[in-house]
Amino acid sequence: MISPATPYVLTLLVTALLCGAIFTIVWRYRKRNSSAILFSIAWLACFLWSFGYAGQVGSGQLTGKLFWFYFTHIGIVLFPMSVFVVTLQYVGREEWFTPRRLVYLTIVPIAMLVFIWTNPLHQMFMSHLHVETNTAGFNILVGQREIGFWLVYALGYLIIVSAVAFALQVILTTSGIYRAQLGALLLGTVPVLIANLLFLLGVTPFPDFNLTPYTFLSMGLSFALGYRRYQLLEVTPVGYETIINNISDGVVVLNANAVVVNFNAAAQRITSNQQWVSGVHIRHYLPDWDDLLAESITAIARPQEVVFNHGDVTDYYELRISPLYDNRGSLTGRLVLLHNITERKQVEQAHLLQNEYMEALHETSLGLMQRLNLSELLADLLERAGQLLDAPHGYIYLGDPSTQRLKLEVGRGYFEAFVGEFVGTTSGLAGKVWHTGYPLLVANYDSWPDRMPDFEKEVLGAIMAIPLNSGSEIVGVIGLAKDAHDGARFGNEELEFFTRFAQLGSIILDNANLYMEAQMARAAAEAANEAKGNFLANVSHELRTPLTSILGFTRMIQKRFEERVLPEVK
Repeated sequence: MISPATPYVLTLLVTALLCGAIFTIVWRYRKRNSSAILFSIAWLACFLWSFGYAGQVGSGQLTGKLFWFYFTHIGIVLFPMSVFVVTLQYVGREEWFTPRRLVYLTIVPIAMLVFIWTNPLHQMFMSHLHVETNTAGFNILVGQREIGFWLVYALGYLIIVSAVAFALQVILTTSGIYRAQLGALLLGTVPVLIANLLFLLGVTPFPDFNLTPYTFLSMGLSFALGYRRYQLLEVTPVGYETIINNISDGVVVLNANAVVVNFNAAAQRITSNQQWVSGVHIRHYLPDWDDLLAESITAIARPQEVVFNHGDVTDYYELRISPLYDNRGSLTGRLVLLHNITERKQVEQAHLLQNEYMEALHETSLGLMQRLNLSELLADLLERAGQLLDAPHGYIYLGDPSTQRLKLEVGRGYFEAFVGEFVGTTSGLAGKVWHTGYPLLVANYDSWPDRMPDFEKEVLGAIMAIPLNSGSEIVGVIGLAKDAHDGARFGNEELEFFTRFAQLGSIILDNANLYMEAQMARAAAEAANEAKGNFLANVSHELRTPLTSILGFTRMIQKRFEERVLPEVK
C-alpha cells in the first residue's frame, strides 16, 4: 500500500534532483567565473534543504524525523547566507568582504547550527517535538516554537532581504543584460521568501507542512532563463565599485551641496596625508573649490590644474568637474575627476627650462662677443651661470704655466675673497677635476673627504666643477656651489647646462689666446713696418747725397761751357 506521504516525498526528491543538477552545471564554471562557486553553494543549500525535508516527510518514526529535521537545517541556515554573499559579489560589492566580516559570515551560520543541533539539551529552539498526522493523512513533525526559533529565522530573513535590497538597487540603476540577469535571479528568490513566510505564519493548505522546497522549482526555472537567455554564467557584471576603484584617475562623487558622497582608492592616494571622509564638504580638500566650480561652468570649460604636496614631492593634477542630473534634468551632484599630469608637467618644465638655458646661452654669447677683456668675460660668464642655476658661489681657476699651479682668476660669493690665490693641481675639487679631466658633483661639500681644509664649514653645500678645455688640453676649471643651508642639489640637467657654459668658457679662453696672438702679430708687423721705413729713409738719404754733388758739378761745367767755349766757337 502506497503511503499518503509518497507523492510529496517524490516531488521533493525531484526538486532535490533539480537542485543537484544545477549545482553540478554551475560548479563547472568555477574556473571561468568567480561567482560560480558562490552560486554553487546556494544551490547546494537548496539541495540539502529539499533532500533533507524529503527524508523528514518520508520517515514514519520520531527518531528518523528528528535526524532529518536537524539535517534539513543545514540547508535552511546555509541558504540565506549563500544568497547574501553571491548577491554582494555579483553586484560588485567585494570591498564589503573585509576579514572581520568574513569571520562573522563564517561564525554566524556555524553558531546557528550548533544552537539548533543542541536543541535537545536546552529546548530553546523548539520544544515538545512529536509526530502527528496532518489532514493529508501522513505523519509530520510538530512542536512548540521557542524564542530561539524566531531569532534564527528573523536573522535569516534579515540577511536575505538585505541581499534582495542590494539587487533591487542595482536593477534600478543599471540597464541591459545585467539588469535582466539580476531580474531573473530576483524573480526566482522572491517566491522562496513568500512561501517560507507563509509557512512560518501558518497560512498553508497543510499546517506544519513547509512548501518552501517546492519553490526551488520556480527558482530553477528563473535560473535557467538567466543562464540560457541572458548568459548568466558567461557574462557577469563588473560592479560599480570595482570599476571605479580600478580607474587610475581619482574619482570623487559629490551631492548637490558639494558634499563628498563617494570616492575611489586613487583619490585616497592623491591626498595620502589627508583621509577622504564621506559627508565632508569638498572645500575641505580643495580650498579653491568655489573658483574651480565657477570656471567649470563657464561657456568654455577647460580642465584646470591643481597641486597636491606630499612632503617634498609636488604632484600636478588635471581637474574636471561634470554635473550629474536625474531623469527630470535636476542637478543631483557633481563628478570630480583628477588626472595625474605630473610627468607631463615635468616634461613641460624641462623643455621650458631648456629653452631658458638656450636663450641665456645665446644672450651670454652675444654679450661676450662685444667685450675683449678676459677677466671681465670670465666674471660675466660665471655671474650668468650662477644666476640661472641658483648658485651664489662660484669660481674659475686657470692653469699657471710658470708655477704649475691653479690660480683663482674669478670668484663669486664665498670665493671672491680668494681671487689671485694659488692651489695645487690635485687640491680640492678644482684640483680633482684638473687632474682627472672629468666633471665632478658633490652633494655636500662639508662631508666630502677631499674638501679644502682652509674653507669654512656650513658655507658651501652642493658643488660641481667642470674642466675648461682648449683643444685636448685642460686650461682651467669652472665651478658653482649652493649655500650649505639651502639643501638643494645639482642634478643631471644642471650639470648638462653648466657643461655648455664651460664650453662657452673654453671658447672665451681660446678667443682670448687668439686675440693675444693676433695682438702680438700685429705689434710685430708694426715694428717690421717701422724698421722698413727707417731703412728706406736711410737708403734714400744716402742716395740723395752723391746725386746732389753730381748735379751741382754738372751745372757748374755747363755754366763754364756757356761762358768760355761757346763765345770762341762763335
